[in-house]
Amino acid sequence: MSSPATSVSQVMNDVVNAMLSIFDALAQAIQQYAPLIVTVLITVGLFAGLGYAFTRVPIFRRILGWIGL
Repeated sequence: MSSPATSVSQVMNDVVNAMLSIFDALAQAIQQYAPLIVTVLITVGLFAGLGYAFTRVPIFRRILGWIGL
């Protein structure tokens, strides 16, 4: 029969191994979809920046006024 300390360390070891395998799977998924994620973030950032510019920056607001928006 094993001592309680051995079983506790074994349980901790199993927990750490499970967490590492989860992080490894997550890292592989992120690595696989990294180009798509970066493209989406850049696209959203560009549209957000343009939206901010066209509603807040005076020269862009004047341009929108010229075209009737």
